[in-house]
Amino acid sequence: MSEQLRTGEYEPGPVVAIEVPKSSGGTRLLAIPAVRDRIVERAVLEVIEPFLDPVLSPWSFAYRTGLGVNDAIRALVQAREAGARWVVRADIADCFERIPRWPVVTRVKELVPDAELCLLVQHLISRDATPAVQLTGSKRAADRAGACTRAAPCPQR
Repeated sequence: MSEQLRTGEYEPGPVVAIEVPKSSGGTRLLAIPAVRDRIVERAVLEVIEPFLDPVLSPWSFAYRTGLGVNDAIRALVQAREAGARWVVRADIADCFERIPRWPVVTRVKELVPDAELCLLVQHLISRDATPAVQLTGSKRAADRAGACTRAAPCPQR
């Protein structure tokens, strides 16, 4: 895999889509990449995050290294103490599915000075999710994919 990444020959595999129940009712669609692709995605994130983080909103706490719920609460308390009287909590339905990918790729290219890395990012985020049953023809595959999100990586076959 490292040789493929080094030579630009790495091609990410398909993303498996599964629906998982939400505690509030309904289901949430999860797009699950193969374990090897998750490793690559994590490595890419660690490299590009320092370029992207400075342009993110100071009020964005989700999916940011070193930030969490306690940081969000602390920021709200500071805002209240500074005189803020209103807080809006928003959750955009199907947010990630609705984000146009090409503007994201364009912005990454503007911020990250490595063209080959930007091309890899483009390949990683351009994949569409395929329902697990379509990929393999069995519910068991969807169950295995779901188990990967709850525990350790799936065993290789």
